[in-house]
Amino acid sequence: MIPIQTTVTVAPDGKAAIELPSNILPGEHKVLLIMEEQSISTQPVVNYNAAWDEFEQLIDKSTVDTEIEDMAHQHDHYIHGTLKRDT
Repeated sequence: MIPIQTTVTVAPDGKAAIELPSNILPGEHKVLLIMEEQSISTQPVVNYNAAWDEFEQLIDKSTVDTEIEDMAHQHDHYIHGTLKRDT
């Protein structure tokens, strides 16, 4: 007897698909199948609105007010010390 832990996918018609390790020889085998009562969700259920709200809250918490209006346009000046651009 070889204990194998894997996931079985059961179709609506009751047929099951199972992936076995490559060391199992081809042919017919007797199998004892013990299944957990609840199925495993392959895709986690995500509430995208809640996730997006949480992301926006994180951005709001992380925002630093530098009081510099032209930071993006003049980033070379503020970061590298170059002369400010004219435009």
